[in-house]
Amino acid sequence: MNTEEKSQGRAEAGEVTEISPKLENYAVQVKNEVNTYFTNIINRIGPDTETGKKLEKMQQKAQAAIEKLQDEIKSEPPKQYTAIVRRLNVIWLGMVLFSQYNEIRAAKAITLVPKDVKYGDVLLAVKDECLREYPLDKKPLDETGLTKTTILYKLVKKMIKFGYRFDAEWLNKNLPSLSKIKTADELLEEGISHKASGENKEAKKCFKEALELYNEFLKENPKDVYALLGKGKTLYMMRRYFEAQKPYNEALKLNPENTEALIGKGNVLLKLKRYKGASKAFDAALRKEKDNLEALEGKGNALLALGKKEEAKNYFKGTLGICEKMLKEKEDAFVWFHKGSAHLALGENENALNAFGEAIKLNSKFVNAWYNKGNALYNMKRGEDAYKAYEKAFRLGLDETDALVNIGNISIAMGKYELALKAFNRVLRTNKGNKEAIEGKRRATDLKEGKNEDGEVQL
Repeated sequence: MNTEEKSQGRAEAGEVTEISPKLENYAVQVKNEVNTYFTNIINRIGPDTETGKKLEKMQQKAQAAIEKLQDEIKSEPPKQYTAIVRRLNVIWLGMVLFSQYNEIRAAKAITLVPKDVKYGDVLLAVKDECLREYPLDKKPLDETGLTKTTILYKLVKKMIKFGYRFDAEWLNKNLPSLSKIKTADELLEEGISHKASGENKEAKKCFKEALELYNEFLKENPKDVYALLGKGKTLYMMRRYFEAQKPYNEALKLNPENTEALIGKGNVLLKLKRYKGASKAFDAALRKEKDNLEALEGKGNALLALGKKEEAKNYFKGTLGICEKMLKEKEDAFVWFHKGSAHLALGENENALNAFGEAIKLNSKFVNAWYNKGNALYNMKRGEDAYKAYEKAFRLGLDETDALVNIGNISIAMGKYELALKAFNRVLRTNKGNKEAIEGKRRATDLKEGKNEDGEVQL
């Protein structure tokens, strides 16, 4: 061996000596993160549930695999540092992703890797090793309903959020369908944001384009739960509730325990006024995730519609508890809105008013927050203030049929016939046969012209 080779060998040995403690530390971090992750999920779902028991087995398997790697690291200086890091990533990312609960924390594990270490392409490692260990045609993955493309896409999405960067050429080569599902998701999120701010034309355009992309993707991957959920949510946002049932039902056939699909189905059934079915869907979701905000609120609304006011209160109280926990972590307009809606349902109008006010502070164009602020004020017999809030919601572009009909009827009661007519006319532009709007418009017109409820002119 010449001098240069000896020098290179010493350098490599030195590098291994320096790397080993980092590798041991990373293994400990991954083990702790995995254990914390599974423990939190199991406690939330319930250790005695079927899903909880499955997750406990997964937790044990992950811990055993990490301990085996720890023994390997301690036994001798690892020569294949990159390979071991990849295997740790595979355990962490794979186990958590395939439990289908919180891939954000899965991606966060990548940030634990020392920044000064080049460990290769994590995503490629997952594709090559993780999918080999958990092939898509065998359990438990056939229960997830995720195709290879969307498994990788979900990782890409979360990893980018945590600052990981991918080469565009590599993505296009390895994930040819990624652009469709990625763009569809972005358009859906953008549309929801526009919708919340009353920018209805922009929202409509986003939803239309997102739906086209989800449909294109589903032609190639008809059994992909992730895309079916996206399609269902898009149709829901477009108010095509009857059509939205199909993708949610298809998703549930592929994965009957999918919480998002159960909640989506419940929300659609609420809009279709099929309250018993909605209640059952939310019950199923809450059996999987007892503290799910959307499911708690949806169940409460379904019970209210069924006339079970006292029973509904427990669910709205649960909603308040979750909102308060979330707001301690981060201020969020939507969480304040949900909190206000729960207070409103419980008849706590002052608290509701404060919550909607906080939502509006964070987003001054939050249409539904202005509308519900009006409801709280009206319940408090502050008619003029309620009218101003309703008028603001209307100007911002409120276009929910039930809300507009409600504004119309309340405006008639307050003698504000101009706003009543505007509200009913907006409903009739998109739903000419709406009986409540037709009758409301007739009443508002008669009263504006000085006629009584029977259409007779009052002297």
